[in-house]
Amino acid sequence: MATANNPELAKKPEVKCICETKEVENYCQECEHYLCHTCSKPHKLLPTTKKHTLLSAEGVQSTTPQQFALLKPAICSTHNKPLEMYCTTCKVPCINCLKTKHKVTTGHKPIHVTNVFTTMKQTVD
Repeated sequence: MATANNPELAKKPEVKCICETKEVENYCQECEHYLCHTCSKPHKLLPTTKKHTLLSAEGVQSTTPQQFALLKPAICSTHNKPLEMYCTTCKVPCINCLKTKHKVTTGHKPIHVTNVFTTMKQTVD
């Protein structure tokens, strides 16, 4: 049984690179994987991953669970792409859905998802 005097309680779970190396350097926001120095190099160069956002592993590990949850953008279940826009008229978020069905010219009011919280807060206040 764990006690307050047990030093094991203070330790964070061990984080490893996808290659099983213990010395992680970065965290890929899109892949949701930690990477060592060796694995980070090709990750920055390969066409499929070179536009991914690599964050400092140390910085990611020091975040709160709430901050960590914000690292992964919300995904549209229809298009499997990050949500970018939100229609304030229909209360529907999605970049592709809004481009085709929620145009300003048809009376819809789309805003960028980063502005949704501010807009909703102003509505409540």
